[in-house]
Amino acid sequence: MRSKSLFVRSLALLAPSRVTVWAIVTGDVFVAVLRLAEPILFGRFVDALYRLGPGASRALAAVRELIMLWIGVGVAGIAVSMVVSLATERMVHLCRWQVSKGYFAHVLGQSRAFHARHHSGVLAKTMYDANGFLYHSWLEFFREHVPSLLTLVMLVPLTVYLNWRLSMLVLASILVFVTINVCLSIVTSRGQRRVYEVDMAIADHIHDVLGNVPLVQSFSRSQAESRTLATLVERFIAAQFPVLNAWAAASVLTRACSMLSVVLIFVLGTVLLERGATTVGEIVTFAGFATLIIARLDLLSAFVSRVLIYRPMLNEFFEVMDAREMTPDRPEACDLDIDGAVAFEDVWFEHVQGRPLLRAVSFQVEKGSTVALVGSTGAGKSTAMALLCRFWDPQRGRVLIDGIDVRDIRLDALHRQVGIVLQDNPVLHRSLRDNLLIGAPGATPADLEAATRLVQLETFVSNQEERFDAMLGERGGNISGGERQRLGIARALLKDPAILILDEATSALDAVTEEKIQRLLAQRRQGRTTFVVAHRLSTVRQADLILVMEDGAVVESGDYPTLIVADGPFARLVRAQGI
Repeated sequence: MRSKSLFVRSLALLAPSRVTVWAIVTGDVFVAVLRLAEPILFGRFVDALYRLGPGASRALAAVRELIMLWIGVGVAGIAVSMVVSLATERMVHLCRWQVSKGYFAHVLGQSRAFHARHHSGVLAKTMYDANGFLYHSWLEFFREHVPSLLTLVMLVPLTVYLNWRLSMLVLASILVFVTINVCLSIVTSRGQRRVYEVDMAIADHIHDVLGNVPLVQSFSRSQAESRTLATLVERFIAAQFPVLNAWAAASVLTRACSMLSVVLIFVLGTVLLERGATTVGEIVTFAGFATLIIARLDLLSAFVSRVLIYRPMLNEFFEVMDAREMTPDRPEACDLDIDGAVAFEDVWFEHVQGRPLLRAVSFQVEKGSTVALVGSTGAGKSTAMALLCRFWDPQRGRVLIDGIDVRDIRLDALHRQVGIVLQDNPVLHRSLRDNLLIGAPGATPADLEAATRLVQLETFVSNQEERFDAMLGERGGNISGGERQRLGIARALLKDPAILILDEATSALDAVTEEKIQRLLAQRRQGRTTFVVAHRLSTVRQADLILVMEDGAVVESGDYPTLIVADGPFARLVRAQGI
């Protein structure tokens, strides 16, 4: 999008505060009128002084009146500007965070495919940068630039009315100024895009490295990653400096234009004064107009340069806001109290066209059953569970819960009643309590004690000085893999879902602890439909149904004894593990 369109769209974000916006613009009209009044009063004051002489009482009275009027205009300008500034500050502070909250909620609602393509660090930086840019641009626009634009609009007919000859110089200075800045914008726009791309690469690199410090340190990559950052910074500087040089040159040209216009006004004014076509006060008024215009246009130029600098970021911000990759609820979607019967009917799914991850998967699971999904890595086990959770929708076929297509169940109702424990359970950089309560905010302290005791996490809790208020590091960096898995299981138990998915949930535990946890889970599975994704086949002996998957398809199904007797793919997997 063009810079103008982007900025107009950013102004549209203020729509919820439209009444305040129009009140501020009304105040800006008064500010613009009062700004124009000052050079006129100055010129009138000079003419009044020129006429002042010994015994000129009428001229002296006129001077006094002008002084009082000037003071009144100044006080009114200060008062109106203060009201406009305060109203603008309050409005933009409110709106900037409303927009950021909307962006945050919008990003959280996007699909897994969207998040797989967008780096979290870049998404976060885009939000931070947009928040800062919108705040400063809205604030400056309504506090400074709207009055400036209104001043220019009013100034053109006013100068022509006062003295059309001198007005030509004023209009010429405006034309030169606008031409310089338009040409500069065209020249620097491509360069600024390169600056933004390198800036995003720097943010991406820093987030990746800081988010994976153990990996970087363990492979002695610290110096190499620092050198990579230094290279990116050099690229950033190489791209940014030409843009900055261009704007610096434009600043010099516009200031020269300002000085030249004032000089020419005095030169032409002197000629007109000799011919009786103007007055000294009128010359001073037009010099004031020229100074006022150039000062306002200089500020406006700086503002336009910032818009151009942030244009790529703003474009990225609106591209994210325009993304519609969320998994939407159907209009007729319902809040269903799930019992737990599950069925897959000829389900096909692919991320890349022509490369299906699931092929014609069909099976039925009764309420309260325990189902194991086994097979080699990449066979489609976790993908099938992702479709059950509706992280994605299949291209063909249906996933049913209690005979209802999951697309006809409201997404929040589905996720509220389906619990999942992963091999590498995500951990928030918050307290242990917050991490446990994420799926059961109403759980009591006694519930927390019971859940951690059941998964044998009570020793970890008791070793923390703050107990449940102990902070867990970013991504669980200060707890072990086994503790992270036990935390995930406790979190799922507190949630008490109708359907429980255990995706390699005990792979990081030692054999003794795993056996105890497995017995606990077996007790807790009573009356609850449970899916177990497993590579260690010793953990699936008690499953009611085992689904053997290869290359995205179910190639064999049955209980453990039946599949061993059949001597098919499952039996070969069992023999390969020496069971």
